[in-house]
Amino acid sequence: MPLDLDLARNQLFSLPELYKSNFSIIDHKIRNTLNASDLLGIKQVIIVGNGDSYFAGMASVQTFQRYTSCIYKVVQSMRFFAYEHAFIKEYSPGQTLILGISASGESKRVVQALQEGRKSVPGSKIFVICGNPDSSVARVADKVIDVSIPDKGTAPGIRSYTASLFGLLGIALRLGELQGKIHLHEANAVRSSIPLLAPHVEKVINNSLQLIEKIKALPLRNVFTVVGSGNNYGTALFSAAKFVEIAGLNATSQDLEEWLHVERFAYPLDSTVLVVAPMGKSFIHAKKMIKVAKTIGHHIICLTDNPDDRFITETVDVCIPIYEVYDELFSNLLMYIPSIPFAIAYAERLERMMFMSDNVEIKDSRQALSKRLKEEM
Repeated sequence: MPLDLDLARNQLFSLPELYKSNFSIIDHKIRNTLNASDLLGIKQVIIVGNGDSYFAGMASVQTFQRYTSCIYKVVQSMRFFAYEHAFIKEYSPGQTLILGISASGESKRVVQALQEGRKSVPGSKIFVICGNPDSSVARVADKVIDVSIPDKGTAPGIRSYTASLFGLLGIALRLGELQGKIHLHEANAVRSSIPLLAPHVEKVINNSLQLIEKIKALPLRNVFTVVGSGNNYGTALFSAAKFVEIAGLNATSQDLEEWLHVERFAYPLDSTVLVVAPMGKSFIHAKKMIKVAKTIGHHIICLTDNPDDRFITETVDVCIPIYEVYDELFSNLLMYIPSIPFAIAYAERLERMMFMSDNVEIKDSRQALSKRLKEEM
């Protein structure tokens, strides 16, 4: 059955309420679930996950670096299961936290990764962030962080990605305050600020919708690239995935600097590049990358909280203002949102449904593949 674009629209428009109500619920569960004995002494945190779960981990690197004293690493579950579990640096028992993420709780690769991690580092702590506390992933864990949210359909994973970001932020704050890296008052100030983002989430959605016609007017080529840095490299990964899943675009993601080293030499020279450029440590470099891309001939969509910057206004094709980003660290909570209405717009322009679900030529093989992947992954 074709997956209607209204599934994505409904998830998109539900985000303000998710911020208003559900971060605090998830954070409360984290503080009730994880006590001092669970977290004190942890020296390294290893995230394992697939797809959006992996992207959420990548979008939280700087969050853990700022708020905790831990080494933080994100590994795709297959790579961890097949290779990296054998090379985990062992500390004393209880000093390694392997944190699996699975929205459904039924990712077989995450289960295998956690089981292999326990074998390789017997003294490690195994926690999971998942949307189903009675799932296969939950059953192999020592502690379960329940990030379940009201159901509005699983595809295309917009709400579950947000819930994973909430869970990771809550764990970073809880770990940091118990380690003494941040004061309880600072942690609580951050906690209080997240529900207050709800009206700004709505504003981002509306600002994006107002620019849909400009986005549609940009030429579509055989490749579409999303770039970002810091936490927003994870944003780029997630955003590119949504362009693929919702609109079937050949979308890729890249780091700002790496785009200058590699993709600037790729054809076509007039493709569209979406640049995630919040004010902060990478903003100047983002502008350099934009200048190079425009000189080559690419079309630029820019997401920034500094839309009045003269260079931005004079150079990019479309600028989406993302207001109320008071700290670059938290821009990952807003910068992923415009990819959803833009992907929906491209899908409408191309007359496509999500996940190729309207392609009758591959219907049978697609269903067989989906069934097999669910059994294996």
